[in-house]
Amino acid sequence: MSRNNLLRWLKYHPIAKIVKGTRFIPFKTPLRQEYFDRLNKSFGNDCLFKVETLIQYVESLGKTLGLVIDLTATNRYYDPQLYDSYNIKYVKLACKGHYVDKDTNAANRFINIVSRFLHDNADNDNLIGVHCTHGINRTGFLICKYLIEVCGISPHDAIKS
Repeated sequence: MSRNNLLRWLKYHPIAKIVKGTRFIPFKTPLRQEYFDRLNKSFGNDCLFKVETLIQYVESLGKTLGLVIDLTATNRYYDPQLYDSYNIKYVKLACKGHYVDKDTNAANRFINIVSRFLHDNADNDNLIGVHCTHGINRTGFLICKYLIEVCGISPHDAIKS
């Protein structure tokens, strides 16, 4: 990620609230320490958002993260094996930015991944973390798609939630 892209990434909140009435928790991509090493001189440690930061935040809510769905089209931002050490399932669903709305296969796969997780975890309330680079476009679109197509929520209410 270039310095300009990092500066843009910093503008977005790291983690959103749990989507009302669901187990979804949207967030932006956590980054490896090396990305922050480039920025810390200018911004201090306030900009840090790593996998560990995400886990600590979810635990502070008294919740458990059970699944992370990574929608980025790259593997360079962090090591997904970090989730294994926390017993969190990780699924890579690579979606090219600005095209997810045209990719029906990605939407269908997302719905299947979430539905399978919810079925397998019906006995708990483990959260489903979903992220793209900034935690907005691909993340929001696919969560809304799930809410509309599976939960029967109106598009207006899905976006609002």
